[in-house]
Amino acid sequence: EFMTDYTGMGESRIVLCGLQEYVEGQILDPWRLFGDHYLMDLFSSMQKPGAIQKSDALHKATKSIETFVKRIRKMITLTRYIPDLAGIGNLILTPQGGLKLVDINNIVEINYNEPILLDDKGYPSCDVSIEVLSILERDILQKKIHMDDPLYGFFLSPKRRERVTAIEKKFYAAL
Repeated sequence: EFMTDYTGMGESRIVLCGLQEYVEGQILDPWRLFGDHYLMDLFSSMQKPGAIQKSDALHKATKSIETFVKRIRKMITLTRYIPDLAGIGNLILTPQGGLKLVDINNIVEINYNEPILLDDKGYPSCDVSIEVLSILERDILQKKIHMDDPLYGFFLSPKRRERVTAIEKKFYAAL
């Protein structure tokens, strides 16, 4: 990784840049978790001769996702930051069952205040990344999401989600 002076839009600012290596696997898209066998279907699409058994990869993937969620939750607790989990293609499931976060250049601060914070492109990436974390827990790990959890209770409250959805619609309409 390296820093550079970015001079776009008439102003200068320091930007963290990272060179990424190619990660083999399939995109784990939290917005398209279709069916009970979603992970198994991902492994079927990338099965190669000599690869580990799908059931072993599925078990490893579940453990990898569980570890990922725990570590992100720990990061949030210790630093009050969360990486951008919301972008399509940011999470890759490898043929061996690992989970990789491949877009690490957007880390956002978690702020338990109003208003809803937007990233440099005008997207509510903090709120949406927390939603993705909840989707991983609820839909893949099959854990009950507790709204008395301060993180989920604040960011996933119906009124806030309604406002975040409106911001997302405005963001996508402007593209």
